[in-house]
Amino acid sequence: MVAEDFVNCESGGKPVVREIVPYEVDSTIVNLLKTWIDERLKKVKDCVDRAKETETWNPKSKTELYTQSSVEMLKLAEEAVGDFFEIPIGISDDLVQELAGGLESLFQDYISLVSLCK
Repeated sequence: MVAEDFVNCESGGKPVVREIVPYEVDSTIVNLLKTWIDERLKKVKDCVDRAKETETWNPKSKTELYTQSSVEMLKLAEEAVGDFFEIPIGISDDLVQELAGGLESLFQDYISLVSLCK
């Protein structure tokens, strides 16, 4: 765009402008979104890791129907998904799959932990 604006420029700036490396906005946005996804997945992973270290839930308890860590994990996942789809830019299927796949993996890890509680 800048080079086109210099078509009628008499200062000779057009060759200099053509040497400017174009700024890749799309790849920058994708990289920022991937970083954001990684940060959100890390929060959920930290919750799973804490549960592995401290979970004392008894599955036969009548007063505690759910583990505290499961409630926290679901809140973090719900918040991440809600915030993700509120981002005001076009989001690719690959990014949606990255978030969904990361959450799925963490939930499977957590389910394995809870299934050991007896």
